[in-house]
Amino acid sequence: MTAPHKRGMEYTGGKMSDQYTVLAGFYDELNSKEDYEAIRRFAENVFTLHGIRPGDTLIDIGCGTGKLTCMLCEDGYDMIGCDISEQMLCQALARADDAGVRPFFIRQDMRSLELFSPVQGGFCFFDGINYLNDVPELSRTFERIGESLVPGAVFVFDVNSEYRYESVYGENTYVYDEKSVFCVWQNFYDAKKRKCDFDLTFFVKNKEGNTYVRKQEHQVQTCFSHEEVLCAVEGSGFSLLGVYSGPDMSPLSQKAEKRYYVIRKR
Repeated sequence: MTAPHKRGMEYTGGKMSDQYTVLAGFYDELNSKEDYEAIRRFAENVFTLHGIRPGDTLIDIGCGTGKLTCMLCEDGYDMIGCDISEQMLCQALARADDAGVRPFFIRQDMRSLELFSPVQGGFCFFDGINYLNDVPELSRTFERIGESLVPGAVFVFDVNSEYRYESVYGENTYVYDEKSVFCVWQNFYDAKKRKCDFDLTFFVKNKEGNTYVRKQEHQVQTCFSHEEVLCAVEGSGFSLLGVYSGPDMSPLSQKAEKRYYVIRKR
């Protein structure tokens, strides 16, 4: 077990991103149907299976608003939450305060991840890996993750599948009508470039609730094949322990929207 981290937020030189600036304030509301409990059970089952227990230190890469970070902190893990978005981390700090837990948050770019000392395990869920720009960045990121873990550490992550980009995102538009925000999410997937552009338009209610302010945000994701992920993982000193269609550890299928990977540092 590494030395316990002080609760707070530390900036260690990661490049800031303009993605998740407007969205940060509405992320939890727009993702209220996300099954965090299923992800929590999946991660904890994997860690337990491989000898990682409460009291060990885990890193949540791309922790966002810190919901999963705080959940595992409540379960006794010494948690580090890492994200490139200052706005997301501000939400995470507020969540930790409300929950009465003390994770340590750092603002870093996962491509240049650097911890004070290596940890026993970690994870990166909710398609954080897909925000990397290309295969060299994918490889460099897993090299940095490997440097941040002790030998034998287990890391769990997901990536969006080709099926999701081609059939679910495609050129489809989704509309979310929530209590405090109305969001129009337009998708533009270029199969040749393997890039998916997200144009997000938010209509945010003012304090009086009778008018809206329009805000916009643009995001880009990269579609990585299973072979590209496997090459990056194995080339960075990891062994593949398993890959699944969902947090229920179901076998891969052609219509799986995500792939869930379990890897171990050699």
